[in-house]
Amino acid sequence: MALKLIEDFFEVGANPENIIGTGWLMTGGRVAGSGCIGPNGTGQWLAYPNQGWSSGISDFYAGFALRISAAQTGNPKIFAVYGDNNSTEHCFLTIDNNNRLAVHRSTGASSSLLATSPLPFPVISQWRSINVYFKIDDTTGRAVVKVDGTTHIDFTGDTKNAGTGSNIDGVRISVPNNPNNALADLVILDNTGSINNTYPNDIACIRRLPNANGTYSQFTGSDGNSTDNYQLVDEAPSDNSDYTYATSVGQKDSYNVEDLPAATISVMGVRAVAKCAKSGAGSAGMSVFVRENGSDTFGPSIPLSTSFSWQGDIVREVAPSTSAAWTVSDVNAMEIGVRSEAS
Repeated sequence: MALKLIEDFFEVGANPENIIGTGWLMTGGRVAGSGCIGPNGTGQWLAYPNQGWSSGISDFYAGFALRISAAQTGNPKIFAVYGDNNSTEHCFLTIDNNNRLAVHRSTGASSSLLATSPLPFPVISQWRSINVYFKIDDTTGRAVVKVDGTTHIDFTGDTKNAGTGSNIDGVRISVPNNPNNALADLVILDNTGSINNTYPNDIACIRRLPNANGTYSQFTGSDGNSTDNYQLVDEAPSDNSDYTYATSVGQKDSYNVEDLPAATISVMGVRAVAKCAKSGAGSAGMSVFVRENGSDTFGPSIPLSTSFSWQGDIVREVAPSTSAAWTVSDVNAMEIGVRSEAS
């Protein structure tokens, strides 16, 4: 699988893997149905450690949208890649005092500048598509940065900090501290598989919410019945005051979802997520699934705590029934759902 992460920033914390700093400014995304993050004012990172990449990935692509609205000071970091179980920072991307993107290699307490773009980043408060590629190695490493499809940086050489490995197993992002700066639509890929194995180009990560009952209505709603359960899980941002719940193991609840925007051309992947908790002592779990072409495909069973947290299915690059890339009609016709598990 090449597509490792989809992050729409519609609600900070809704991606089960991220670690959230405090004070992140949430603003509207660049397309309907997506969100973004702005600066949190304290220089904290939004971290995605240990993304289920096993021993890590050696060739790493990422795409995101960036909006810079004013000249920057202090060479703020935007994007960094980590190895050695998210403990060693190898390389990071900054924007310098002349609004040029630059790539640095970490060297412990300091860093070494590897390359600077000859072109200034457009500071006109408009979204720009950023693609990056990193390969970590002492001699044959590489760092590439593209803006709106144009290569701004292409460095070959030493991209590896101290540490034991050359694989990437975590990333961190941040937004330069200006109220109108923002970052959106983050995807991460590697070069394996037959699809999604190179630069993602200009992409949008769009959340689709439940808008009707699906095939299953086996959970009970906080309103005391199992009628129109989708109305209890369709709010954005999420609200823990209404919900659905299972009374035994193996029960399922599923929901139709909103159609993709009419302008959607192609679909890189799909991921279903749900906000879940258990109600008391003892073990309980939940799995998230997609129902497509009449079949249910389940993610892993995830143990729950008594605090609500986001849980998710794996990223699915292909429609389960065809093993081919998702089509817009596939996504518009699918259901998402949850199943109660023993633990």
